[in-house]
Amino acid sequence: MKYDRWTLSNKIRLMILKHSMEKTIKNNIPEAIDAKKFFVDVGNKFKKFDKTENSSYLSLLTKTKYDGVSGVHEHAMKSTTWYRKLKSMKVVLKEKFLVWYILNSLPI
Repeated sequence: MKYDRWTLSNKIRLMILKHSMEKTIKNNIPEAIDAKKFFVDVGNKFKKFDKTENSSYLSLLTKTKYDGVSGVHEHAMKSTTWYRKLKSMKVVLKEKFLVWYILNSLPI
């Protein structure tokens, strides 16, 4: 009886997961029998690539210059956010570099 309830619950969860997903995403996931397998397949399909993410944040941090439109505080906060994201991904950057970069990216 417990197995029957578990099977029914699993089918309902899988159906809800599939119907709540975007059709293009759903079509790229292999057919799964249970919800746990479906989650594993989705996770494998859409794995993050840390190196790509690291390089995009590093590029944002080092190539962005102050545009003169937004405030200096906002520019410094954006740079600090990118710095913290890189630090959370275990990229080694010193705080002195961040301060130097922010000051160097401001106009003379």
